[in-house]
Amino acid sequence: MSEHDRGKAAYEADQLKQAQERHEAINETYRFLFGESPLHLIFMDTEGANPTRDGWSLREFGAVDFITRRTFHGIDSLQDTFERFWRWLNDLGLGRLVFVTDNIAYDWPPIHWHMVKYFGTNPFGHSARRIGDFYAGLVGDWRKGSEWKSLRVTPHDHNPVNDAMGNVEAFAAMLEGKRGKKRGRRYG
Repeated sequence: MSEHDRGKAAYEADQLKQAQERHEAINETYRFLFGESPLHLIFMDTEGANPTRDGWSLREFGAVDFITRRTFHGIDSLQDTFERFWRWLNDLGLGRLVFVTDNIAYDWPPIHWHMVKYFGTNPFGHSARRIGDFYAGLVGDWRKGSEWKSLRVTPHDHNPVNDAMGNVEAFAAMLEGKRGKKRGRRYG
C-alpha cells in the first residue's frame, strides 16, 4: 500500500470514527429521553414524485445512513426496488429508523405510500423530521430555517443520493456547532 493510500485510509477511518462519535452523542440524548433503542437517522430525497389517482408515482429516490454514510439509490418505484430498500434498512441493525429530509411534504408521502402498498407497514412509522425545523430551533428563529443549506458540501444537483448526502453533511456540520449563511430571497 502506497503512502497516499495509507493516508487516505487513515483519513477515512478518522471520518468514520468522528461520525460514530456524533451519532453516539445523539443516541445518548435519545436514550435519556426515550430509552435504550438506538436511533438510525436516514436522510432521504425523492425525485419525480407526483400524486396520481392510484397513489403516487416516483421516478427515483436516495437514502443515506447518517452514521456509516452508506447509500441506497432506488431507480424506480417497483416492488423489487422497495424490497431491496427494505433489506438495506434491515442491514443497518436494530433500532428506531428516523426519516430525515429537507422537504417532508414532497419526500415523505411517496415513500410512505409505496412501503404500505408493498409491505402493509412503513419501517419509519408515521412521522418524519425536517432539517429546516431542526436548524430553526438551533438558531431560535423560524425565518432562518433555510440557512443550513449553505453547509452542504456535496452539490445539490437533483441526484437523490447526492442531495441526501449533502443534507447529511450539513446536519453533521450543525451538530459540530457550525451555522449557515443567509441565502438570497427566492421570491419577492
